[in-house]
Amino acid sequence: MTTTMSPVRVTLSEYTTATVECGLPSPTDRKVADTLAASGDDAKLRVRWLIDGRAEISASSWVGVVRFSNLDIRVVPKLVGGELNVLRMIEFASGVDILRRLPNLRELPPSGEDFLQLVCLFLAEEARWVVRQGLLRDYRATEDAIGVLRGRLNVRAQYLQRFGRFDLLECHYDEYDGDIPENQLLSAALSVATHLARGPELSFEIGRLAAILSEACIPPAIDPEWFLNRIAYGRRNQHYKTAHTLSALLLRHAGFTDVFDSRLGVVRTFLVNMNELFEQFIERLVTEALSGSPFHVSGQDPLRAVIRNDATGQSYAQVRPDLVVTEIQAGARVPFDTKYKRYDLNKVATADIYQTFLYAYALGVDAKRRAAIIHPTTDGGTLGTLSVHSTDGHPGAHISVIGIDVAAVLVALGANVGERAAALEEVAKTVRSACGHSEEHLVGLTL
Repeated sequence: MTTTMSPVRVTLSEYTTATVECGLPSPTDRKVADTLAASGDDAKLRVRWLIDGRAEISASSWVGVVRFSNLDIRVVPKLVGGELNVLRMIEFASGVDILRRLPNLRELPPSGEDFLQLVCLFLAEEARWVVRQGLLRDYRATEDAIGVLRGRLNVRAQYLQRFGRFDLLECHYDEYDGDIPENQLLSAALSVATHLARGPELSFEIGRLAAILSEACIPPAIDPEWFLNRIAYGRRNQHYKTAHTLSALLLRHAGFTDVFDSRLGVVRTFLVNMNELFEQFIERLVTEALSGSPFHVSGQDPLRAVIRNDATGQSYAQVRPDLVVTEIQAGARVPFDTKYKRYDLNKVATADIYQTFLYAYALGVDAKRRAAIIHPTTDGGTLGTLSVHSTDGHPGAHISVIGIDVAAVLVALGANVGERAAALEEVAKTVRSACGHSEEHLVGLTL
């Protein structure tokens, strides 16, 4: 009788390395590892099997789970305070209320569970609520061959496919049913979640909900953008939005071993890029903090005329700051770059200084060239301000380095109105200081 060994489980924080004994990998394991490391310096996760049966694991800014045949890896987000806070960041950045049912949940996964199980759990809660409200139905254009005329006859199809026959008629008509994008997106996510959920109760509930949705619709795709591009939220379908946010999160970040048919492939990875999430969170945070002030916040606007070809006068390359804060009356612009790195403990990377200085030089005027780098911190420590000087000693730009305690900010945002307002005002003061509009040099945020 052969026995199946349980996979070795290892947990590590982002930007850390661990070595574990787990045996030799399978060919599929090696393919998954190669896929994860394919981005070079921006690799999601590096797994290197050593000759003695050990594996060396190096995490980056991606958090979540990766499952090999003999190894389960869990990367936890230490810089923001845990997996629930990742959902809180998604909640705030997306403008939805993912955790609203948290007090009503029968049982949260124990501490040994991973971020993926939390997503499955909240998806099940939201899907259950949508089903209880009643699945939407709507009219959709349909073409089919039926026995009686319905809608209008598709003359061309009838002539080409059924010339001289009248047992079936090629009709074009509107069908009123639940096979619409709102239900299709939820159905696709639940179908994937049936292969991911652990624990009998959660697995049963997701399977039950997936069966209900599969009776109402057939998802034509598994790409969440395909559905979201066809959905416009209004009063009628607003109650789907939180469930759709979780569905898109699951479908975007779940990795399949069979890239040709993801519905049949085995899900091996679920990794979320904290760089992107931190950028989205900071954009929403700064925008809300400066709401109603004489500053305007824009995100990811390309600057095409910054780098030009002198021979042609045409734009050669474009730059895209993460945020640009503009003083409306004066028109002064200050770029902000978000970096999911511990710059309260380490020196700012030279490449990040080069990048930020380019933004400051392109958007600033003379001595007013300023820029800022925003990074997460857990203790409020911050470097302060860097000045880029020419060789004759004149400063060319000032770069503020701002550390934000994400976990503390999330607590304040979820508290009462007064604490939320105080937290947003602290953010606003920090941003104004980086823009040169404050006497005090407030570049760290500790709540």
